[in-house]
Amino acid sequence: MALGRIGAGGVLALLCVPAALFAQRDSAEVVPGPRYAADRVQEFFLGENWRHLWLTPIRAPVLDLGSFAGGLEPFRTGGNQSTTLHMRGADGRRYVFRSVDKFVQKSLPRDLRGTPAGILIQDQTSALFPTAEAAVGPIQDAVGLLYPPARVFVMPDDPRLGEFREEFAGMLGVLFERPDEGPDGTPGFAGSRRVVAMERMLERLVEEPADRVDSREYLAARLVDFLINDTDRSEDQWRWARPEREGAYYRWRPIPLDRDGAFMNSNGVLGGIARRIYPKLVAFGPDYPDRRSLVFEAVDYERPLLSDLDRRTWDSVTAAVQTRITDDVIDRAIAQLPAPYRAMEGARLERDLRARRDRLREVSLDYYEWLAVDVDVHGTHEPDRLEVVRLADGTVDVRLYPGAASAMAVADGDAGGRQEPYFHRRFVPTETREVRIYLHGGDDHAVVRGEVTSDIIVRVIGGHGDDVLVDSTVAAGGRGRTVLYDAHGENTFITGPRTRVERRPFRFEVPASSLSPGPEAAVAADAQPAPHGEMPPGAGAADDEDAGNADGKPYGDDDWVVHKIGGDRYRDYGSTFSWRPTADFELGTGLVVGFGPVETYYGFRHVPYASRVRLTVLFAPGPFDFGIELDGDVRRENSPFGFSLLARAVRFGAVRFFGFGNDTPEFDTDRATVRQTELSAAATLDWRPRYGGRGDRARISVGPAFVYRDPRFERGSTLSLLRPPGSSPFGQIGAILDAELERTDGQPVPRRGFTVDVQAGFWPFVDGEADDFADVEVVGAYYLPLRGPTGPVLAFRTGGERVWGDFPVQEAAFIGGRHSLRGYVSRRYAGDASLFGSAELRWPITRVTLLTAGELGALAFADAARVFFDGDSNDGWHVGAGVGLWYATLGQVVSAAVARGGRTRLYAWLGLPY
Repeated sequence: MALGRIGAGGVLALLCVPAALFAQRDSAEVVPGPRYAADRVQEFFLGENWRHLWLTPIRAPVLDLGSFAGGLEPFRTGGNQSTTLHMRGADGRRYVFRSVDKFVQKSLPRDLRGTPAGILIQDQTSALFPTAEAAVGPIQDAVGLLYPPARVFVMPDDPRLGEFREEFAGMLGVLFERPDEGPDGTPGFAGSRRVVAMERMLERLVEEPADRVDSREYLAARLVDFLINDTDRSEDQWRWARPEREGAYYRWRPIPLDRDGAFMNSNGVLGGIARRIYPKLVAFGPDYPDRRSLVFEAVDYERPLLSDLDRRTWDSVTAAVQTRITDDVIDRAIAQLPAPYRAMEGARLERDLRARRDRLREVSLDYYEWLAVDVDVHGTHEPDRLEVVRLADGTVDVRLYPGAASAMAVADGDAGGRQEPYFHRRFVPTETREVRIYLHGGDDHAVVRGEVTSDIIVRVIGGHGDDVLVDSTVAAGGRGRTVLYDAHGENTFITGPRTRVERRPFRFEVPASSLSPGPEAAVAADAQPAPHGEMPPGAGAADDEDAGNADGKPYGDDDWVVHKIGGDRYRDYGSTFSWRPTADFELGTGLVVGFGPVETYYGFRHVPYASRVRLTVLFAPGPFDFGIELDGDVRRENSPFGFSLLARAVRFGAVRFFGFGNDTPEFDTDRATVRQTELSAAATLDWRPRYGGRGDRARISVGPAFVYRDPRFERGSTLSLLRPPGSSPFGQIGAILDAELERTDGQPVPRRGFTVDVQAGFWPFVDGEADDFADVEVVGAYYLPLRGPTGPVLAFRTGGERVWGDFPVQEAAFIGGRHSLRGYVSRRYAGDASLFGSAELRWPITRVTLLTAGELGALAFADAARVFFDGDSNDGWHVGAGVGLWYATLGQVVSAAVARGGRTRLYAWLGLPY
């Protein structure tokens, strides 16, 4: 950007609009949002927000459809949460009238529209500052941004509105020119001959080197977002204007739109809860929210847009923005607000904006430092020439040029005819961990040279084309390495002592079932042809090296247009930290609640993450005992293999034992249950072959395991009377195998497909009264639709377990309870083998609205099961049957059932029994 050069952007846009356009004769008094009235209790839960402003009458000019822009002709509506009316002006420009109030319901999922939950979400519109967009103009002018000026109007009750009259008459809204290019290549918005949306801009960046973005101006616009607390900055809130060419390149200028999120102020109990899911719901004040909230909507698409800015440039842009937003600018911004709002909140806005401006550098540099750790650099589909030089001070200098000179000439420092690079940045080892350079299509030449004196990793990802990738670096004390990736074309690799070459295509899951391709799968299939005979669309996996755009050009590896904007790209940078609660019901213990930290690290080609660690402190209110659990998971780069660790120590464990066989007497459950201290740990190698995504997964885990149990005898318990192995403290060491395969339609109430789960253990080292033993358990389920796509479904489940050796009673083959035989207490019967089966009819009834809307259904089931002991299965089968209800909403399902078997029992599940 040159901040000095863009300083007249907003002014230029204003001069393009005749002064007569804003000349209005009439005005009207309106209340922006009377539906946001709330009492004290409601405000406590829903937040005070800017509720009082929505309830305050303001006066605004009435739009004159006959004189504005020489006359306005409405031709269509639009908008997502806002209601918009698009109009053609007699001056040849296009204008948009957007409602101040939001109509969130129409953008919500079907299960939320018109529901109590939907009404609560709609109420969060009160967190927006009505008419705030008018106040942002002076700030954007001062910074030098290009934007469409907006004014507040009331839409008249005018017959010229035609078919739109009923919806828009009397509506309070903002009117602005839609940034667009002129017809037939004539100058359009602010004199620009080309104006495109963000998605098209991202596509152009990888199509050819001539199109570049003005990253400094974009950063300045984002700093304004931070200042005014505008966290609603998705890709739809931007357009880009192409100025005249500067040298070899066009530097496209950002046009920020839709500033109605300025001064966002969400508070209240529900707002705090919602913030954990949607961090952009922030409170406004002198202090900034955390970085995650500020960049939540934008970070995925803007990381490459800011990747060429080093610390010095970033800091200079920040300082310029701070300097230009003077106290006078802030005063002029507040002066644009309606008089009642200035009287009520003007002093607060002035104070808080000044405080935020003074702290802007702190927030800005924090974002820079976070972005600088893992950096994405993108080439184009044209032939590119990459030069990476590792310098003696540990820095890494990266330059991208159009065209592809001989890589060997570049390696020798003699490329000839040097031109201005379209990307250049020097990366510092104290800031950057790795740089990923995507060359995309074309016959590219890349060279990495110099001495490795730092730990920065350089990844060069070739795309389609016949590429030459060279690493001539020499080791000089640093641990940094060069990784060259290319899976297509006739490629040449020249490597050094610290080079790794990766020729495998990169694959990742798409979030749709291959058995039931929905709209998401259709989009992925259309966007991802397989021209090289790789896995075809709909086969369940996507190879991002084989993706293509609408023009048929192939995208390179990990293309950020398809997979960022398309919504199915995995995250590969940074980390997240959160606190998570848990709740469960455990055998003999009842309710167990937990709470603890979860930290997730993301990495290049690690799907869905590089590692995740969760530590949970557990508490069982019934016995008033505690426990702790550690769960870790590590995934390898571009590999189905990973590692898992699960360790658990609790004092509220329990074993329930009525005796062996099918004919054990019925007696009090408490007498059959003995509490025990349990220590366990398992470390497994995991194999997860990639299938289609949701409802279509597979996993095999195998590894060593350790278990220690210390039963606490209670006088009169069956364990103390019968004294089976496992009645006294013992430990066991062995190996476990856990495998699962799911091939269903991925619905909350599965309609077709099957699942198979296998668990096995071999325990050669057992102390105490037991001896070595082994066990295998297999459970499968099958779903069969009976009538059409919405009719009833038959769900079948069958399974069994076999245990060999002198096993402890805790490892017996049990039946009873929700997992095998409903209508009986959990683990009612024990043996060295078990067999069970279930049939369940699930019948959708109707859609109902509770807190949300969803589908209510009925279920009826029958279970049968038996155990074997020493080859005998006396007293035959045990049978349970029952009925229940299920309710599916927002992709989740809850269910409840009553079953009669040995006794009548009530069950409730988050989900379905199977």
